Amino acid sequence: MQRWIDRIWLRLRSLFRRSAVDRDLRRELDAHVRSYMDEQIAAGVSAGEARRSAVRAFGNIPAIADACRDTRGLRVLDDLTHDVRYGARALRRGPAFTIVAVVTLALGIGANTAIFSVVDAVLLRPLPVDHPERLVLFSDDTSEGTTSSTPPPEGQWHLFSSEVYDALRTAGLPLGSISAFASGENTVSARPADAAVSASRAQAHLVSGNYFEVMGASPMLGRTLAAADDRPDAAPALVISQGYWRDRLDGNPNAVGRTLLVNDVAFTIAGVMPASFFGERVRRSPDLWVPLVWQPTIQRRPSVLARTDYYWLSLIGRLGPGQTRETAEAAVTTSLRQFLTAHTNAPIDNEARRRIDSVHVVMADGSRGISNARTDGTRVLTLLLGAVGLVLIVACANVATLFLARAAAQRSETAMRRALGASRGRLIRQKLTESALVAVLGASAGLGLAAWTAPILLHAIVPPSAPIVAVIDGSILALTIGVTMLAIVICGLAPALQAGRVDALVVLRASTRSSSRRRGRVLGVGEPLVVAQIALSLVLAVGTALLVRSLFALEHEPLGFDQAQVLVARLDMRLAGYAPTDAGTFYRRLYDRIVALPGVESATFARYSPFSGSSSVNSADVEGYEPRPGEHVGIERIHVGPRYPQTLGMPLISGRALGFDDHGGGPLTAVVNEAFVRRYSPSRSPLGHHVDFGKDFHYEIVGVVSDAQFHDARKAPSPMVFTSTFQEAGQFALDCELEVRTRGDAGAMAQTLREAVAGVDSRVAVTRTQTLREQVLSTFGAERSAAGCIAAFAGLALLLAAVGLYGVVANGVTSRTKEIGVRVALGAARTDVVWMIVRETLVRLAIGLAIGTALAAAGSRALTSQLFGVTRADPLSYATAALVLGLVAVLTSALPALRAARVDPAKTLRAD
Repeated sequence: MQRWIDRIWLRLRSLFRRSAVDRDLRRELDAHVRSYMDEQIAAGVSAGEARRSAVRAFGNIPAIADACRDTRGLRVLDDLTHDVRYGARALRRGPAFTIVAVVTLALGIGANTAIFSVVDAVLLRPLPVDHPERLVLFSDDTSEGTTSSTPPPEGQWHLFSSEVYDALRTAGLPLGSISAFASGENTVSARPADAAVSASRAQAHLVSGNYFEVMGASPMLGRTLAAADDRPDAAPALVISQGYWRDRLDGNPNAVGRTLLVNDVAFTIAGVMPASFFGERVRRSPDLWVPLVWQPTIQRRPSVLARTDYYWLSLIGRLGPGQTRETAEAAVTTSLRQFLTAHTNAPIDNEARRRIDSVHVVMADGSRGISNARTDGTRVLTLLLGAVGLVLIVACANVATLFLARAAAQRSETAMRRALGASRGRLIRQKLTESALVAVLGASAGLGLAAWTAPILLHAIVPPSAPIVAVIDGSILALTIGVTMLAIVICGLAPALQAGRVDALVVLRASTRSSSRRRGRVLGVGEPLVVAQIALSLVLAVGTALLVRSLFALEHEPLGFDQAQVLVARLDMRLAGYAPTDAGTFYRRLYDRIVALPGVESATFARYSPFSGSSSVNSADVEGYEPRPGEHVGIERIHVGPRYPQTLGMPLISGRALGFDDHGGGPLTAVVNEAFVRRYSPSRSPLGHHVDFGKDFHYEIVGVVSDAQFHDARKAPSPMVFTSTFQEAGQFALDCELEVRTRGDAGAMAQTLREAVAGVDSRVAVTRTQTLREQVLSTFGAERSAAGCIAAFAGLALLLAAVGLYGVVANGVTSRTKEIGVRVALGAARTDVVWMIVRETLVRLAIGLAIGTALAAAGSRALTSQLFGVTRADPLSYATAALVLGLVAVLTSALPALRAARVDPAKTLRAD
């Protein structure tokens, strides 16, 4: 370290050299001016006045005036260098103190730096496109899906029909351009037409022809899509991702122009996007970007391009120079209302006018794209920012306590230096320099720790497949420097001021007396800081207890269905070449084979299962129910197979379940849940009545099942309608879920289930198998991440507080060794000595717990939205946290207390 300090000193000194002056003359002038200033200072003149006097005396000679100014700078550097050298030697003489202080600060600063980098990656980083700050989204909703509605929706619009998109695109709005993309992606079969390979699954994203232009993205190879590619008479063309190009086309540089068979239709590869581009959603990049006009081919369903009641497009725009989101939002809302007014066939009465006037669009910032990770992670990251802030304060308080204890042990040395002429300012500066060295070393180690822990924290909050990387860039370094400066102030200010207040005469006189006459508490030095560490550690411990109890309540909340012994398998029939109209036959054959397997108690099919992340809400008309003014009736509908309630363990309340008798060609039938009855048929039985989903879908209600929560355990179940898979084979998607209830371990049936599917048709892919219990638990990832991360930081704070408490108690015991020896010599029992030390710790513990309880009660408001089944004033959580903290404090203080009890009074008194 000394060699590096000397090199830095030489470099800084060279900055004050002036090349216009001869080196020998400069040395002579330096010595002359320095001598003059020393004489002035020796005569009682202050250093500042001596410098001004030198300037006045030699100001008529520019070289000497420069020498005076250089001398001032060199003297400052000389003092700084001396302080740094002195501080380095002092830290080297106390390696244990230095290691503990540096490691403590490294943990605090490293935790903060890691969280800063994760916050930057998840919440702040813009899309990797040109001028992302100009992008605007036509909705602030991050969900995906489609909806159909007649009449058009009212209130805020999130999705748009093809007709509305064309109208807005050509309306002359204050936007540079508007692009559309399908809400969601589609699984397709794809393979190169010129290669003898089998088709594989790929994710295709339907986008308008100007999508890449609006996004501001350029291709790695070839070109992007153009408006001409999105016309009905255009030749099929698509753009592929860098990942698909690398994995499926072997990174062939001549891939542009090749033909790719997508759902058996030949598409020409127009271009390849770079790896950095993943689209408008912050997640794994789609494999293919295909023009909207090819929607029937990609989705393998009738065209929705001309449907005016089908809302399936999300819109994104790019602001031109001088345009603002507020102006664009007002213009889009006005244009949309004008469109609805012009396209209303019936006379516009008061109700129709009210509906149209309620329509509006919220323009959201599109610079960071659409991110569910951002939506889900904001609450968790906010909590973690608060937690690491407390950890940093605890770490700084810990180090400040060590510095105070060290300063107390060095009072005699400080007093001697003060008596020999050292100024208060010089002593304060030296102490601050020591703390700065420790902080710099801690920050350096903390950066390494942050680089290692940031990816771990990131993957605990967002899925590993998300294109988000936590890096330590310039902004993070700037924040780390700021945190380091804060640590310097917190850790070094109190010890520095204490050193500056040392009275040399008083300390030197006291040092001649017997130290056995001193009386003081074991925790005399740094008591407030120890109490603060206990209080802040309790805040984190209480937060951890509340989140853990909330997570336990969530995981054990009755959801209305039996999670045990149910296996869920997702099927995809696209690669097998099935058409939607053929699905019913395949499902019937597969069902017969599955229920015949040994160990299978029941089986069914469903469009999606509980807590799978999918939902489907459709506009509905319920017989006998009169909607309130302005009410839009939207009900969740799930296509299911036979024995659905029995397989999921949902009790049948009345009527019957759906079965094979509810097949195509017969009357459409449905089963509803209790929430549907309470909402739409509270005073009569719904059996025999109808619910309509469009003009061709009139369902007779034949049964009622108990409520079950399919999406969020925190909310009450919503109205649901279950319709038969076999009655709507033409409408049922080519991927569905097979749900099987077993008599034994459901997970053990996965391979047997795959073999059964292959026995019916080996071309049908089983893309995923998972037990229903695992699926439900996986939806509590945000809560589990929050509880785990807060618990980790609480444990870190508790460790730091324990180290700080141990250091202070041990230092106090050392300073009172002679007193303890006298007590033992006069007949004090060793248990009395232990109790004396532990008792004082318990007093400070009680004070810290009282303050921490008040802080935890105030801070727990931030956890209210995260809690379930437990209040923020839960007494068990507070008691558990206090008990853990108390045990740690007692054990920590007991170690030096037991060591003190083993003091030999004879040796102690002889040493005195």
